[in-house]
Amino acid sequence: MTNSRVDVGQEDMVIEGYAALFNTLSEDLGGFREVIAPNAFDNVDIEDTKGLIDHNF
Repeated sequence: MTNSRVDVGQEDMVIEGYAALFNTLSEDLGGFREVIAPNAFDNVDIEDTKGLIDHNF
């Protein structure tokens, strides 16, 4: 996750950063790149969203 910071010096781990950057060309994703539209998450229920790093709990 680019533009992020992990602080493990506290009782609870804190992750700061952006999960998605709108209107920004991604890094090479294996032969292609993508741009996330500003409305990509419209009407998406994010109430039970987990913030994972590399899909690890």
